[in-house]
Parts: sequence; structure tokens; C-alpha cells
Amino acid sequence: MRGMCWSDLWNVVLVVVGIEVFLVEECRADDLVKGPFTCHFQRFLKKNEGTMRFDYGGSLMDKAYLNSYGGKADQETLVNRIPVIFIHGNSDLALDLNDGIEYHSGWSRSIAYFLGKGYKTSELYAFTYGDRNLTNAANRQHTCTYLQMINKFIFAVLKYTNSTQVDIIAHSMGVTLTKRAIIGHTSKDATCSVGRSLKNKVRTLIAIAGASHGLCMCNQETSVLMKACGKDHGFYSGSSCNAKFEDGDCSTVRLSQLGCTVKNYSTFLKGLTAVKWKVADKIVSIWSNSDEVTGHNNFVWGKKTSHLPGSDTIIVLTNATHHGLKMSTPEIQYLELQ
Repeated sequence: MRGMCWSDLWNVVLVVVGIEVFLVEECRADDLVKGPFTCHFQRFLKKNEGTMRFDYGGSLMDKAYLNSYGGKADQETLVNRIPVIFIHGNSDLALDLNDGIEYHSGWSRSIAYFLGKGYKTSELYAFTYGDRNLTNAANRQHTCTYLQMINKFIFAVLKYTNSTQVDIIAHSMGVTLTKRAIIGHTSKDATCSVGRSLKNKVRTLIAIAGASHGLCMCNQETSVLMKACGKDHGFYSGSSCNAKFEDGDCSTVRLSQLGCTVKNYSTFLKGLTAVKWKVADKIVSIWSNSDEVTGHNNFVWGKKTSHLPGSDTIIVLTNATHHGLKMSTPEIQYLELQ
């Protein structure tokens, strides 16, 4: 086994008969999309100054081979396309966990589609942040560690592939994390040094089911109970600036009815909105009017919360769920990068 890294062993089962040991290939439903990172990319990440301190492959978790994807087979492997980086949302992971939970669907469908269109493993990248535990979703927020992980990873892929730009496809919390990671620099409260700015380093950013203006479920009450809805680093949507409207009106009221603009929403999200330069040459916003997370018709105090400012293309689906939106749009994702 000398010279092998763990990615060489994930898909192998040891069968012992007497004193003989046979290696038997284990068949999985996602055989087309196999993680983890290639050995070549794993070695690069461990030596690269920006990424060596982060566990991008979630090596301590069960089924860790599903926590990452991408990389070259060796130094001779070519990268002919602009690399694509997939950033998942709250409690999701790089590849489908195959546990029947939609929130653990990862990017397997998108990666499989891209492979079918001629992309290579050396041109597609995904990693896992967080613990994949859905029961912890309510307490997951935009942490400094997540921001640094994403920022350093994007720089690492640029360096590793010798590319001048990358394409990024992000979902849910991954959208707002990615935008802040691209902006970079130190936070205004000086509590987080995100990293160098990635301005002009992203060709296309596809933002799926993001929440730039918060979530209506994240109101005054839930902002205290759940970190994910927090007023500082969560998705707190604020309260109405018009006394005749209450929290329950968040998803139904329109800006013309308010007669004012809600300004007291999440500090983190306000910071993103304050940045006026485009975080990518092309921005695509995709949402569904039936998303159970971003809410009916996507309205948060009169604004479409999944509309990323500066968007060049807006795509609205009618009946897709929060994760169904990600899983049902690989073709759209692919076409928007061409």
C-alpha cells in the first residue's frame, strides 16, 4: 500500500478468506461521480500555504469519500476549460450522501452532467464545510472559518490549475458565503481576516436559492433562538419600517406598500449589499417561487431575496423545492457557463 493515498482505498472492500486477502470493488449508486479529491490534489492542498490548515475532505466523518471531488491524476493532466467550483449550502456536502435526505444531495447530479458534456475531474471541484448534520442546521451561520475556507480554496484552484479565472456555482447559504469570500479583506468589526480579494478572478457566479435579504422565517423571535437566523451573522430579515405591518407580512408585502426600505436586517447581509462592484463578470440568479426555505414567491419585505445584486440573468422556476432547484437545473447551470 506504500505510495497510495486514502482516495485510492475508498472504493475498495477487504475480504479475508483464510490467510489470503482479496481486494473487491464495491459498487455504489454514484459510480459516475467518485470522490474524494485525487491524490495529486490532496498533496497540493496539504503543501499549499493557504489551504494546509483546513480539512477540505472532512476526513474524520463517516463516508468521507463523499466530502470532496476534483483534481488531476498527475502533473501531466490537462486543464482545458475554466475550472468550476461547487459550493453547497447549510448542512449539505460535496456529493450525494445517498441517505434519502434531499438536503444531503450534494452536487453529484451537476458534476455527472458536466462530465457527460466533456468536462474532466481536473476541471470540477467541490468540498464540504460543516458537519453535514441536519440537526445542527439551525445553529449554522456565516462563520469566519467557512469564509476563509472558501476564499483559500478558490485561490488554491486558480493556482493548481494555472487558471486566471474560475466559474462558481453556489447554493443557499453557499451563495452568501461565496460572495463574502470573493470580496475578501478584513471584516468591518476586525474579527475576521477573510483573505485577499478575488476581484476579477471569477468569470461566472451562478447563485441558486440564495438569501441576500434574509429569510422571513428569521424574524425577531427566531433570531434569538437560532444562530442561522441571527442578527449579526445569520439570515435575520429585519422588521417592518411601517407600523401597520407585522412580521407575518414579511413574505406578502411589497415595497410600494411599505413606503420605505427595511434597513435593520442581518449585519452580515447588509455588508454584502453595501459592496457595489460585481463579484463576477457574469452573475446568474436562480430561484423558485415554491421554495420552502426562501419562501413563497421569494419575497422578503418586498425584495426578491434570491436576486443577487448585479445579476445579468435571472431564472425563475415555479414548483421546485429548495434542493430540488439545485438538482433539477444541471443543464441550466452548464449552459450558463458556455
